[in-house]
Amino acid sequence: MPRTSSHETTSEDMTRSQKDLYDARWRDQPAELGRETRLWLHRFAEHQELVAGLLKQLDVECPEVLELGCGVGGIANWLASQGVHVTAIDVSPEAIQAARRRAASLDRPPVFHCAELRRTADWVGPFHVVLAFDLIEHLPPDDLLETLTNVGRMLSPGGLFLCTTPNRTRLVNRLRALLGRPLSMYEAHEHEYAVDELLALLARAGLKPTSIAGCHLVAPGWTFGVPLVHPLSRWLGRAFPRLAAGLVVVATKAEEPGKRS
Repeated sequence: MPRTSSHETTSEDMTRSQKDLYDARWRDQPAELGRETRLWLHRFAEHQELVAGLLKQLDVECPEVLELGCGVGGIANWLASQGVHVTAIDVSPEAIQAARRRAASLDRPPVFHCAELRRTADWVGPFHVVLAFDLIEHLPPDDLLETLTNVGRMLSPGGLFLCTTPNRTRLVNRLRALLGRPLSMYEAHEHEYAVDELLALLARAGLKPTSIAGCHLVAPGWTFGVPLVHPLSRWLGRAFPRLAAGLVVVATKAEEPGKRS
């Protein structure tokens, strides 16, 4: 069922709650390679594919990348191992400690910061790429708008913002609506966005989408490891983004009035 929250809950309360949640998550990771771990490794590979395509599109020799919500540093450390200059931020001290441990063998590890994401203005930039994988749904709407506005300020000319997020109007939710049932939302999420809602939010933050695509028609947790079904779900999600379980958005800084050529 959708989670509801008190109108009196502050963004500081939400940040503390999420920090505690993700501290526990990263602290209590099982050592064995269970199904959930294999699923996360699969998603990590998909994120690698997205980032590699984005960097190829930019064609910058030594790109500067900022990752918001870096977790235990999987993407950040992989990028650093490829010679990319990386700054990475997460609200969880447990995650940042783990990320730094994993980066210990790198010649030039990422610069990790434990901080609230709405303080992204502190990391100045400019950055060629800003990444936010499965992050924006965890932020209170006001904090998210502030964060995205700061992203636009930190992007270099021609720089790109890449984010992935659940799609509120995914096929499962459309079916639930037809049956008169409430839309589903993960307990840890503050808000999930439909395509048009996300486009409007980006515009308010001064960002202009260059592409928006679907990830999977059905959440990978339901289809992962099932021959044919999982790749078919991925193909259908890309073909019908407004029905997809998740969205992949690429945006750039919107053109400022009076600066058009």
